[in-house]
Amino acid sequence: MDTLENVLQSPHAPSPYPKAIRVLIADTNLQDDVLTVGITDGMEVAKVICYEKNFHAKLAKNKTVLLRNFQKGRSCLIINRSSVVLPATPLQNITETIIAQASCVVNPPPPQAVALKDVKAPKPGVQSPLITVTGEVVQVRFFKLKNARLAYYTTKYSLYF
Repeated sequence: MDTLENVLQSPHAPSPYPKAIRVLIADTNLQDDVLTVGITDGMEVAKVICYEKNFHAKLAKNKTVLLRNFQKGRSCLIINRSSVVLPATPLQNITETIIAQASCVVNPPPPQAVALKDVKAPKPGVQSPLITVTGEVVQVRFFKLKNARLAYYTTKYSLYF
């Protein structure tokens, strides 16, 4: 059995599918017929996308499952018809912070609402959190860039508070 960290970091496997992993399902989100699942093995957190309706009942919140024959996407694991989902013995010693991180993979918290006057430009190379700016659009202007080879149109919004 492999760890979630090894599966996510390995560039390729000797077989078409990675080895089986035992994970705890932290949270789920069903949208149309696609189930998005946040999983953890106690050390690493990942997102799983399940396209097969038959597995939706097995991928319930707070259950421990054994995943086999899944595919590895760019930033997630993919479960389809050829995958195998089996119940497994519960994982021990998983902290609440890891479970909360896995839950945030599926249902991220909303960004903080900030007044426009309090928004500052981030420093180069420093990531800034997402924010929601509230206000009303009072003017929309279109202009053409003169120095560009092709004419790009951009929109400038003025917000009123």
